[in-house]
Amino acid sequence: MFRRALVLAIFVTLSAACAPKEAKHKAAGNVLFKRKDYAGAEKEYRLAIAASPRDAGAHQLLAECLFNQQRYDEARAEFERALELKPGSADAHKGLAEVLLSRAAPGDPAAVDAALTHLDAVLAKKSGDLVTLVYSAKLLGMKAARVTDPAARLAALDAAVERLERARRVRAKELAAHYEMAIMLGKRAAALRAGGDAARAAADEQAAAAALAELERRAPGSYVVPYGRAVVEYTAGRTDAALAALEEAMKRPDAQREVAQGDSNFEGLRADPRFQALVKAP
Repeated sequence: MFRRALVLAIFVTLSAACAPKEAKHKAAGNVLFKRKDYAGAEKEYRLAIAASPRDAGAHQLLAECLFNQQRYDEARAEFERALELKPGSADAHKGLAEVLLSRAAPGDPAAVDAALTHLDAVLAKKSGDLVTLVYSAKLLGMKAARVTDPAARLAALDAAVERLERARRVRAKELAAHYEMAIMLGKRAAALRAGGDAARAAADEQAAAAALAELERRAPGSYVVPYGRAVVEYTAGRTDAALAALEEAMKRPDAQREVAQGDSNFEGLRADPRFQALVKAP
């Protein structure tokens, strides 16, 4: 989970200030968690909570442990308890977002909207949280894909692009931000073109190409560059160009065919025999 390293670091730093018995159980739980002994870690975190029931951090750690055991309902209760004890906790909000998405079908509208609410709460306190900026932008892209009102779709895509711009300012070398920016600009270009704004659509397509070029510069030879180009081309309605780019991507050593097989960006292309041939296991 994307919060885990930060949470552990915080509690290593603060352990000296905790009650000795509580600190002992947290430390033991953290060691077991790192070893992926989640049952053992759970026992230690519960003992820490027994020693200090109102410790938000102990509830947070227990929630993380339960999440990794796919006990989502119990994890949600512990994240909610952590948030109750520490209002505004970014880690608790992130955990709740992940629980909501993990319990629902991919792209489930209610889960996406609820998760966005929690991630928005994180950004309200930590506007430069890199992972949350990228993750929430992806969710906004999912939201845009299902709304029928053109203005609402464009608003969601505008918000997604704005967050990815912030992510790239926070950490220019973040590869995921460049990749997601290219995809989101391609989607916004399609929405703009559908709305009759050809000039802005062309500008977004050029910006998407620039984002992929920057990604190529930072990750030369990676399959994600032609793969991203395939998504942008298919979003623009250029199926042949998309398949050509996808073929290039699948030839690269780091290609992950299983990603393409389940990628919702290619939803309408999956039945095409050419697509199936490209993404099938070698």
